Amino acid sequence: MSKNFKWAEPETKIEHAVQKMLNNNIRRLIVLEDGSLVGGITQTNLTEVLRSKLLINATVDNVNSE
Repeated sequence: MSKNFKWAEPETKIEHAVQKMLNNNIRRLIVLEDGSLVGGITQTNLTEVLRSKLLINATVDNVNSE
């Protein structure tokens, strides 16, 4: 494991977490709060959330266009 790990805070927006992971070519991002480990984010987690967001937005667009 690298000593130069990348991390996010619980308040970090999903879009920023994705960008950090892409910029650093990493699949997992730890979540720190006040210097303590409180969780982790994986590519799979982000894919599920972003897919849901896209589906919800598409549904709202369909309803609004009717």
